[in-house]
Amino acid sequence: VELALKNIEQEKNWDQIKEFQLNNATLNLLITEVNAGGLMGKINNIQGFLPVSQLSSEHYPKVEGGSKTKILEKLKEFVGQELKVKILDADPAANKLIFSEKLVEADQLKELAKKYQIGEVVPVKITKIVSFGAFVKIADTPLDGLIHISEISSQPNFDLKKELKEGETKEAKIVSIEDGRISLSLKALEIPPSPPKETQA
Repeated sequence: VELALKNIEQEKNWDQIKEFQLNNATLNLLITEVNAGGLMGKINNIQGFLPVSQLSSEHYPKVEGGSKTKILEKLKEFVGQELKVKILDADPAANKLIFSEKLVEADQLKELAKKYQIGEVVPVKITKIVSFGAFVKIADTPLDGLIHISEISSQPNFDLKKELKEGETKEAKIVSIEDGRISLSLKALEIPPSPPKETQA
């Protein structure tokens, strides 16, 4: 009887977890254990796993050289802390419950992106230059943006790495906002050359 009651209780717990997932609910997860792959904690008395890859950018262990020992040391600091998570995967048959902090962060960034308008000019900090353009942080926020190479300069055959430097701050115009992703343009703020004055006869 006791075993049957435990099974019924466990089924109810899984049903509620599936409901949390369906409703995209944000949950408080108390971290109780860690291993080199991530963090562990319980929701509704069911143990789940928060992989390192699903940690937010704030909590992701930035360890030089990717040393597993150093990553584990960083992760141990989370034991006893509560992190806000969403359900990434829930499979009662396999007794698998995976959490994600990244999903919470993505929702927060989408909300933050709603404060900006297409056409708005904002300060941006160049964080990384790549072959197709530059990644930026927008106006002292955690929001990332992209300036595509086609939006950097109207000058033909410009040198991307001479045009921009990582760490510098510039002003850029927002050209699109889609699902929390912001695209910007430097080219749109260039002052067009003055037309040549007509000479009077």
